[in-house]
This record gives sequence, structure tokens and C-alpha cells, in this order.
Amino acid sequence: PPSAHLPGQRSYTDYLADKGPHAAHADRRAQYLRLLGEGLIDDLTQVRDAWDLSDPSSYGSKFVAGDSSAAIEKILRGMITLSGSEFAGERLQVALDSGDQEDEHSCFSDNTHRDMVGDAKGIQNVWRGTYAALDSANDVSGPGVQALVEELDPALAAEIGAQIAKSLQLAEALRPTPTDPAFDELISRGNTAGNAKVQALIDSLRVQAKLLERVYD
Repeated sequence: PPSAHLPGQRSYTDYLADKGPHAAHADRRAQYLRLLGEGLIDDLTQVRDAWDLSDPSSYGSKFVAGDSSAAIEKILRGMITLSGSEFAGERLQVALDSGDQEDEHSCFSDNTHRDMVGDAKGIQNVWRGTYAALDSANDVSGPGVQALVEELDPALAAEIGAQIAKSLQLAEALRPTPTDPAFDELISRGNTAGNAKVQALIDSLRVQAKLLERVYD
């Protein structure tokens, strides 16, 4: 069946060289996990360093020092593209249309619901100009896109803010609970209620993208 709630359920004995039917592979499994961890740290470090404003050669420094109108356009285009074609389309609509677990965003880890919340929250962070870090000492707060749009069209800014909040709420509704199924079960054919929850987020994101496009008008 879809999901079967198996991701992450491997036994610790997979890494014990003297136990289990595949004990001979224990060292190799551990080495693989170490390499994955090192690769993840390298990737995250690269992203962090790209936005290091103390480094004049970093992408972040060049972005801040560049033309402000071009920078705002890039930010808006990123929000629009993620909201509409990537988030609503590639990451949700494709999976819903096929009903196949293989088409969900994180089909191996069953982490899709967290990905969706992260995407929705990320858009809201850029809109508000805020970011809550795991360590509050690293929290970020400043003028976001919202502040700019409020100067141009307060009513539109309020509408966009409400729509972004709605999308985040609908994304959070995809989180599995003891009584609610995992994402791959939500997209399964015949799961009318589950399909409707995913479609509601898709519809909200598309409205969100259209509203953001109006900032260009």
C-alpha cells in the first residue's frame, strides 16, 4: 500500500557488524550515511557562504550592491514562480494527477508534508521580511516585500498577505497525524477527501501567484 509508514523504521542492527542477516554490509551502510552527512554539510555551507555579506565576492553582497529595482524584480519573480509553477504545479499537481507515490516530492523519505510547509513558510518569510531560526540569536527581521507593496497598494498588500497565510495553513493541514494519512495516501486515487486537501492548496497557491503578479501592474 502507499506509504505503509515505513520510512525511517530501519533497525539499529543494520549497523551492527555481528548481527542480522546482512551484517557484512553494516560498515558500508555506516560509511554511506557518513558520506551523505558530509555532503549535506558541504551543500548547506555553500548556501550559507553565498549569502555572507562580509565577503564582497559572495552572491549576497553582489545582490545587495546591485540595482534595487532589478533585485526586487528577482525576488518577486522567485515568489511567483515558486508559488505557481513549481509548488502548485511540479510538486503538487503532478503528484495529484498521477496518484502515484513516485511523483510526490520526497517519495523515499515520506517528508513531502514538511517540504510543502517549508515552501509555504519560506514565501511568507520573504513577504514579511522575517525569519525565525532554530537559535533565536540568528533570527532575521527587516522590511520585506510586504512593506514595499503596502506603500504602493495597501489593499493589495492585505490581500496578498491573507492569501499567503491561507496557503501556509493549507500546507500545514497536509501533516499526517494518528488519524490523518501521509501525503502519498492523500494523493491516492479514490481518496476523495485527501485529494481535496491537496487540491485546495494547489488552488490557493495559484491565486497567490496571480496576486503577486499584480504587483507588476
